[in-house]
Amino acid sequence: MRVEPVSHGKATDELLKSRAETPARKPAVPQPPQPQVSDARSAEKELIVAIEQANRTLQINNNKFNFSIHESTKEIIVRIIDAETEEVVKEIPPEEILDLIAKLWEMAGIVVDERR
Repeated sequence: MRVEPVSHGKATDELLKSRAETPARKPAVPQPPQPQVSDARSAEKELIVAIEQANRTLQINNNKFNFSIHESTKEIIVRIIDAETEEVVKEIPPEEILDLIAKLWEMAGIVVDERR
């Protein structure tokens, strides 16, 4: 059995030649931001201002959106509230779940911090 070499053709040969001439580039790896205390506080203030502005402006289909930050977990809570009855239609994520997470974090800290 005889195997013949496969020719690539002119276009393929030029492409291979140009790839060989250009140095390989490493993909850019994003560097995590270096948090600083003053930057963290200013970012938190900016977030609070943005949340307050969103609370004032978002009203859709007789519903309004309320954004808040859960104190213990620092997660953002979105509440959809009926504008007429002021009743909470939907809460994402539910505050009870965030309370449970905060309690579990506290309990895990107690176990880790406990000396024997």
